[in-house]
Amino acid sequence: MPINDHGDTVPIVEALTSHFEFTKLTLPLLKNADIYFDNEELSERIQDESWAREYVINRDFIDLITDFPTIELQPENMYQILRKLPPREYSISSSFMATPDEVHITVGTVRYQAHGRERKGVCSVHFAERIKPGDIVPIYLKKKSELQISDEARYTGYYDWTRYWNCSF
Repeated sequence: MPINDHGDTVPIVEALTSHFEFTKLTLPLLKNADIYFDNEELSERIQDESWAREYVINRDFIDLITDFPTIELQPENMYQILRKLPPREYSISSSFMATPDEVHITVGTVRYQAHGRERKGVCSVHFAERIKPGDIVPIYLKKKSELQISDEARYTGYYDWTRYWNCSF
């Protein structure tokens, strides 16, 4: 399956698990889908901006193709519709002093119900259910000056406490 305009291709499973986000419906995605779906109902509804803004809330690409079926969609066009999988940012919860050859992160698995289906976080469920010991996960590191503690963790003290615990014992 193509993943860009340069002709790079990967197997469809890899494309959908490593290159594209299909669990979050956005207005640009909805507009791109309208171009490739050839679905009259979608084309009519998308003209109503308030409908479009409401429709994308807690919906994903599966909802879109279920609600607005198409026979026109081909795998070679998917990269023009789906958005690139954005990187996720997690705080390091380990101490270099305690585990110099390892980096530990703390991830809460995202699961919820919306529009009659169970939803799962792309990356958190990947960590929780699919990665096995020894698997390699691509990462990038931000410079320290760019690091921000997420609002969810800022006042819990969890990450600082974990680092302290690892350094002290």
